[in-house]
Amino acid sequence: MGGQGEARAGWHRRFASLLAGLVCAWAFASAPPPQDVLILYSFNQNLPAQGRISAGLGRAMAARGLAFGTFHPEYLDINPPRTPGQRGHLRALLLDKYAGMRFGLIITVFDPARDFLEHEARDLSPGTPVVALFGKDGAQVEGRTTFPLPLRFEVRGTFERALALFPRTRRVLFVSGNAETNLRVEDQARRELAPWADRIAFEFTSGRSVPSVLEEARHLAPDTLILFSIVTSDITGQRFVPTDVVRALAKEANAPVFSILSSFLGEGVVGGEMADPETAGALLGQGVVEVQQGRAFPRTLPGAYVRPMYDWNQLQRWHCDVSLLPEDAIFINRPPSLWGLFRRYVIAAGAVFAALCGLILALLRVNRRRARAELALGKSERLMREAQEAAQVGTYDYDPATGEVRTSSTFARILGLEEEGGAGFETWVERVVPSHRDEVGAGLRNTLATCEPFDREFPIQRPDGELRWLHCRARAEGGPGRRATRLLGTLLDITEHRQMQEELEHTQRLESLGSLASGVAHDMNNVLASIQAVAQTLLFVHGKDAALAGPLGTIDRASDRGRGLVQALTNFSRKGLREARVLDLNELVGEQTVMLRRTLFQKVQVLEDLDPALPPVKGESSTLGSAILNLCVNACDAMPGGGTLTLVTRRAPDGGAQLEVVDSGQGMPPDVVRRAMEPFFTTKPFGKGTGLGLAMVFNTVKAHGGTVQISSRVGAGTTILIHLPAAPGEASGAEPEAEVACRPLRILLVDDDPLIRDSVPGMLTQLGHTVEVSGGGAQALVRFAGGLEVDLVLLDLNMPVMGGAETLANIRALRPTLPAILATGFLDEATAAALAGLERVSVLPKPYTMSQFQALARDL
Repeated sequence: MGGQGEARAGWHRRFASLLAGLVCAWAFASAPPPQDVLILYSFNQNLPAQGRISAGLGRAMAARGLAFGTFHPEYLDINPPRTPGQRGHLRALLLDKYAGMRFGLIITVFDPARDFLEHEARDLSPGTPVVALFGKDGAQVEGRTTFPLPLRFEVRGTFERALALFPRTRRVLFVSGNAETNLRVEDQARRELAPWADRIAFEFTSGRSVPSVLEEARHLAPDTLILFSIVTSDITGQRFVPTDVVRALAKEANAPVFSILSSFLGEGVVGGEMADPETAGALLGQGVVEVQQGRAFPRTLPGAYVRPMYDWNQLQRWHCDVSLLPEDAIFINRPPSLWGLFRRYVIAAGAVFAALCGLILALLRVNRRRARAELALGKSERLMREAQEAAQVGTYDYDPATGEVRTSSTFARILGLEEEGGAGFETWVERVVPSHRDEVGAGLRNTLATCEPFDREFPIQRPDGELRWLHCRARAEGGPGRRATRLLGTLLDITEHRQMQEELEHTQRLESLGSLASGVAHDMNNVLASIQAVAQTLLFVHGKDAALAGPLGTIDRASDRGRGLVQALTNFSRKGLREARVLDLNELVGEQTVMLRRTLFQKVQVLEDLDPALPPVKGESSTLGSAILNLCVNACDAMPGGGTLTLVTRRAPDGGAQLEVVDSGQGMPPDVVRRAMEPFFTTKPFGKGTGLGLAMVFNTVKAHGGTVQISSRVGAGTTILIHLPAAPGEASGAEPEAEVACRPLRILLVDDDPLIRDSVPGMLTQLGHTVEVSGGGAQALVRFAGGLEVDLVLLDLNMPVMGGAETLANIRALRPTLPAILATGFLDEATAAALAGLERVSVLPKPYTMSQFQALARDL
């Protein structure tokens, strides 16, 4: 028993450290602090297989680098069963030892520990989740979330493998003990072996003593097989170590012994379809990792841990045909191959041969080094020129004494010089624009006088009039404090980099504006939601009254229009689309031109040139339509005396769709074109424009994955080109809003805004629902704790103190399956992504109509 105790203690130490990864099953935050784990063992004697399970689990945890907290293993020693007094004393001891502690997870090993936790130790860290290892299938601990993970065996598969090796078998001795876990495996065997009962005699030993079984094993008939399961105790109540029993059985038996557990491999068994505890532990660790990554804990081990495993010595002893075994079979005690025997010698000889080859190659390289050096020297200048061409870097070498400047071809091309090396120092300095020329000239002269480094960015104007930005660096030879004798430098064209930097700054300004707008979007949409709720309610009641229906419809449409305005402002901080569908850009352009012709009174002639083969695009019709209309209005403002506005659509070379808005107006100078899409930039008189029109167009097209280009000349009009990616293979068109049926529901409305609490219940009541109202998340939780029963909760997402998402999480702790609708006037992308993974949860934008609410309520 001393050896067994040491083995058990060693296994528990490994098991306790390796099961630490299960803490992560309840770490739903991205990086939570480690939590304590309590491990309850049923007894202080365990199967040897459990040590291998721990090894596999630890390997899986270490591979993922999971953090562990503090672990508290407890050996209850309640199997065999103890008296009620002993169990009560054990309960008091545990409660006193862990008073005030809160565990992140409790692990029970075998059913006695689970029963003890459920009945005697229910006050131990109440509510903490439980992983029930190696218990009954489906076993639960009342009052706690329980994940049962029973260990399963492949009895049928092992028997079929044994029968293939010994086809003349007519009798099978199935050896199992009398303990509860032993009998559970025997019951499985009786069910799975029943199809062979008509031609093979099966004898089960659970009702016999181990000595009698060993005695019978010495005198078995030649056509007999032995299947060993687990023996921890026999009919007499005597307890055994299963490994000792199988070792004695294999030694005494005159028939081959097969088993279902790989822990017995090497103890004299032939093998079988064996449950490999180490593989099972690794799979259990994968399940823990699933929870660590925010997914549900698996109800079963996520993979196959039963593997064909055999002892080569036993196969030879019983003259088995190894070719009948599967190709993926695992063998122990298999003799090494010739490669295994002589591998070291072959590797050593190969290393010596490789060293000799390396020496020969080194001698050859010495002979060729001079030739290669000459070739490298010859290529260096060519490579330098190619590198300068690729990097768009020009070089120059100025001699102050003679005034000679030697430049590279890239340098000449950047400055627009006719040929390299042909222009003097002052010639190319004159290319600098006047606003920077004096500064650049003074800096270069200072470098020549003091030998201090020169590093500047400045614009130049080439002979063709093109403006380019350059980064110039120079160093002088001659030493500090002395006049330079030579000036060496580089010239880098950074025009594209500057343009990208300006575009990035422009985008950031747009997003800042969007963030400002989103800050007030919630309050504005709350007001609109209350107005629309009242309008919808009155329309529902008085819709047939012509005198009321018209004004109420106007209020309802005004609410929708206000919502669109708020959405357009919040689009500045939006990265994607909320209600995208496939659109016909020609149809959208046609709708805007019809509206323009009605309002322009023929001051401006509106022309269309639409490509009938234009591919469809994917987007939001309201925002794209507003963008097109905005461009048209700007174009008309540029033609106060009248003119022509032309809208042209074409299929782009890359398969996308292009829209050109062309006016014959006044045009814009280059400095205005560069700033045209900046927020709040306008050339209109004070009070005539906000400077947000083109900025909103730019952001809308960007959200659709497109681009905007502006080309304009003073006196020659302006052309704005919009490019949108195509959405081939999808049907376009919007589905008409239909009446949506939904059964009457009991609804709890939770909103901090009194306007919503006063207006929305009336609308929902008209739909046949019963509505309860709470002014915040804390009030709602109090009502649920008091026994409130509802079918649906309608939550405001943006409430103070306790927001809608936090309130929903607390409600789900009390009512896990309660459907919820989160209403909001503004939904940021991070919150939308977090809510997307929740079941039976939908988001309803404010303001909303009756039909929109009914559709979501019905689907939930």
